[in-house]
Amino acid sequence: MTRHETRPDTSRLTELETCMRHVGETLERPITKASLFNAQSDLENGLSISDALALARQSGLQAGYGTRSLSKLDDDLSPAILLLEGGRSVVYHGRSDNGMLLV
Repeated sequence: MTRHETRPDTSRLTELETCMRHVGETLERPITKASLFNAQSDLENGLSISDALALARQSGLQAGYGTRSLSKLDDDLSPAILLLEGGRSVVYHGRSDNGMLLV
């Protein structure tokens, strides 16, 4: 598949792509659908984790990847994209006053 072709249904974003756009908007560094598409190293499978890290850095965002306990996650690093089991993604915005996760 070439860049001039599109993966099926490019109007729909994956969860990771949606999270990337949300974090970008929150931090006033908009990430467009076009930039998400152009960052993909494998057009058939969408944005990979390494693609997302590279795009975040190109957009001026701090980016890293690794396993971390939620209890040790620094709220100063939020918003952060959490990659969950089963390929799911959510945006972490910190904790509420009563300790609940804000996603």
